[in-house]
Amino acid sequence: MIKDLGILWEWEYDERFVKLLDIVCNKAGKTSYLVAPHNLEESMAKIMNGEMQFKVVFDRATDSDPAFLPIIQFHQEAQCRIINEPENALHTNNKAVMHLEFVDKVLRVPQTIMLSPQDKIDDKALEAVGNFFVIKPVEGEGGGKGVIVGAETLQEIYQARENYPGEMLLIQELIVPRYFRGMRCWFRVFFVCGNVIPCFWDDQTHIYKELTLEEKSIFEENTKIAKKIHQITGLEFFSTEVAQTDDQKFVVVDYVNDQCDMRFQSDTPDGVPDSVIKEIVEGIVSSL
Repeated sequence: MIKDLGILWEWEYDERFVKLLDIVCNKAGKTSYLVAPHNLEESMAKIMNGEMQFKVVFDRATDSDPAFLPIIQFHQEAQCRIINEPENALHTNNKAVMHLEFVDKVLRVPQTIMLSPQDKIDDKALEAVGNFFVIKPVEGEGGGKGVIVGAETLQEIYQARENYPGEMLLIQELIVPRYFRGMRCWFRVFFVCGNVIPCFWDDQTHIYKELTLEEKSIFEENTKIAKKIHQITGLEFFSTEVAQTDDQKFVVVDYVNDQCDMRFQSDTPDGVPDSVIKEIVEGIVSSL
């Protein structure tokens, strides 16, 4: 039995998202199958003994639960499509690597000091990033954990080193967005199977707002940036954060998030607008 889409998921807050994806698949005449911790063993047995296979695997699980990996490996060997290939996703987790690749492909990023554990730094060196800066561990925990915004002193860098011993830190200039019709020009831009969906995303409140057609045209650079990141990373579903500054320049401020938080705005204030999630789901299904 071959299913068009296998959906691997394990996070409880993904339930509404994956169930909508399942429903939209079926409405489009596509077959889908959900694999979660409660039916993982049963599903694995069906796959391994040849009873079931997926044309496409949508992976929302292996980054946090390696028990799902055999399903991915089976379908990789069968040369099936994986959204996203774990190797590509793992590559994007390193912010230092992404920074260098973005610079190489002429994407504008914040002025950055890459600080290895053995490197020394002084106030003179900090002049490159300005009076206020951001401290990020190269391989953060996601969700902004470990990121210090608006740091001013060497002591804060030393503290970050204690919190992340042996890890490289990025010291980046603090990007301040301009305002447009009362909105901070800070965007979270989704790329999903060739489609780009930009949203206002206030970096201070974490609240989303959809862009109008006019605003999508005004800020069309977001689409070009997301497509270039897709070319660099090979990811089919990700988000990136982009800010537009007072001089009208677009700066990629948070490079790649390959496991996008798909909680609905109707469920939680800082969730993704429901209509945007619907558009994301339809983008995945239309690509099958």
